[in-house]
Amino acid sequence: MEISLHKQVLEFQQHFVVSPFDHLLYLPCSSLASFLIILHELGHFIPARLFKTRVEKFFLFFDVKFALFRKKVGETVYGIGWLPLGGYVKISGMIDESMDTEIQYEPDEFMSKSPLSKIFILSGGVLMNILTALIIFSGISFVQGKFTPSEEPIISE
Repeated sequence: MEISLHKQVLEFQQHFVVSPFDHLLYLPCSSLASFLIILHELGHFIPARLFKTRVEKFFLFFDVKFALFRKKVGETVYGIGWLPLGGYVKISGMIDESMDTEIQYEPDEFMSKSPLSKIFILSGGVLMNILTALIIFSGISFVQGKFTPSEEPIISE
């Protein structure tokens, strides 16, 4: 007995019923992702500041053509872009996706820093991700406690 394609599609769709409250998950998930993006970018921003490198921009999301929020504090522009695909820290003197073509090798530019400080600035985002993961898993372990195996059977006879 063959089931028609239409019936198969209807049976398949029944497994993916959308609740009217599913859209409420978008805000917490996007907030968590934004928080992780900010932590990652802080991993680049903090070492750049420690090594006295000029940071031109610190943005959550990308600001193609315009930004939703922009504020200049000192020599750094902080902001929120409209394109939610990540974030970025624009470090002065770094030739990358920003298409900077001129470098003056001033003391506060990225290219004038030592190789070790460049490595630390570039790998800061990854190091911050690792530190964040360690903190999260340590917190879970602290809350859950230590696992102790039991001699009692899980399924009773």
